[in-house]
Amino acid sequence: MIGPTRTLAAVTAIASALALYGCGGGSSSPGKRSSSTATKSTATATAPTRTAAPLPVPPAPPSSQLGTGQDVTASSSHGAGSKTTLKVVASRYIRRLTPRFLQAPKLKGSRYVGVQLTLINVGQAAWSGSPGHAAVLITNHNTQAPKVAAVGRCGGPFGSKVELLRGERQSGCLAFTLNSGEQPDHLQFSPDSPATPPVEWSLRPRT
Repeated sequence: MIGPTRTLAAVTAIASALALYGCGGGSSSPGKRSSSTATKSTATATAPTRTAAPLPVPPAPPSSQLGTGQDVTASSSHGAGSKTTLKVVASRYIRRLTPRFLQAPKLKGSRYVGVQLTLINVGQAAWSGSPGHAAVLITNHNTQAPKVAAVGRCGGPFGSKVELLRGERQSGCLAFTLNSGEQPDHLQFSPDSPATPPVEWSLRPRT
């Protein structure tokens, strides 16, 4: 016959075993899961800095020969927004100009030259402007030849101001200064600068 003390000890041992079995026999709690989080690299590789290639320089448009008429937009100096179309003819290059008495100083190491122009208003509005202001003579050194108010028959009233009604025309001459060793390269005429590109005539000798 089993004594009450031994029976109590056996019951206690069975109860302890059942308690361990219900807890899973481990140290982890049932609500926790062991997992590792993958770490992704967020470092981005720095792309090598590249210097932008310079834009190609377009070739200059060929200049017209002397005697060729060219149409160009012209803004009038007496009316804001008033524009018309001029047909411009650079007809002659004058290699040397001689100033009249007390008209312009004598030059040493340079010379006066001129370009003959004809302006025709072929547009729909009257035009008033300064041909001398609109014209630029470019040398073979890629510089602008200085302008002169009047030398001989060049410059004067024609260079200062011309007014043309629709269909009218005027001719005159513009004077410039060239240094020794310089030659004329081309003439630009831009009565609507900078909105409209200039028209050009070559002043280089034909080969």
